[in-house]
Amino acid sequence: MGRLLQQIVDDRGEDIDEWRSDYAQQDWMEAVQRLGGTLSGTFYSDPKPSLDSWMRSNASDDLIIVATSNGIEHHVFATQGGKVVDFYSDGQIIDYPGPVDRLDGQVVWNTHVVSEPEADETDVIARAER
Repeated sequence: MGRLLQQIVDDRGEDIDEWRSDYAQQDWMEAVQRLGGTLSGTFYSDPKPSLDSWMRSNASDDLIIVATSNGIEHHVFATQGGKVVDFYSDGQIIDYPGPVDRLDGQVVWNTHVVSEPEADETDVIARAER
């Protein structure tokens, strides 16, 4: 996935480290689409739920890309079934650990549920390599 994200930003004319922890939400959404998946979004109005309250109330089995912000810093991560992949998990899937100091004050701006492609695995791999 790191190589695909890097290719996406390369295609935009940017040069960044493969292991960058702050890929933009548009990068993740483009990666899902290149792999043949589709997205359906929910946008939150004020008052937006805190990151912690949203995570504690959502144990969906769907793969969800979540975008948060504290008004200064923006953050994107993936969650599924109460587990997360984020900068503090070093790319590993872990149980949601509760509030993380660096993300204090973050509220959920939007979420996008990822739907899997209907193509066979070979088609998905070929799409990702384009």
